[in-house]
Amino acid sequence: MLSIKELLYNVSKGQSGIPLKYVIQRLDQIYEQMKPKIIVRGTREEEGGTFVYLSVPSEDMKKEYDVCFWFDTTTRVTKNTKLKLYTNSPHFGFSYAYIFNKKKSLLWPELYPNKIITMAPKIRNPYQAVGFDKHVWAGMKYIISEKLINIIKRAPKTKKVKVTDFEGKLKHLKRIQKKNKK
Repeated sequence: MLSIKELLYNVSKGQSGIPLKYVIQRLDQIYEQMKPKIIVRGTREEEGGTFVYLSVPSEDMKKEYDVCFWFDTTTRVTKNTKLKLYTNSPHFGFSYAYIFNKKKSLLWPELYPNKIITMAPKIRNPYQAVGFDKHVWAGMKYIISEKLINIIKRAPKTKKVKVTDFEGKLKHLKRIQKKNKK
């Protein structure tokens, strides 16, 4: 299972020709835009850790994605915290779901099409680098900055929050795209 430190370390290992400092600055700018619209749908303590269910908006604020984390802690997220995640963000699914599944850090693999979690992303991520997209970054940053313990206290407790599966989200996004073309 991946830790936050491993996730950040892998991003700094040359996945981009742009220095990590600038990538993080841009992600932080996007996060500041998204932050007011991030919604905590619920939390629950289970399996020795904490599930956090978020709704994270797209950068244009016209769409939203389910971003769900399981952290191996019930108090504080640190760089050594192990995590699993699920998101129906297409970029994450097509680029990183396979790798997260291989590393046992993908929540609910059954919500992804089988080919996404069993076939390496040869075009979008040919070196199979561990990474994340801006929605996952925004979700992690929100949980870390708002402090997990505070989120647990404020958020509704839930046994299960309804999340849209990956293919369902793709169909929804195609309908929006088609509607916007008219």
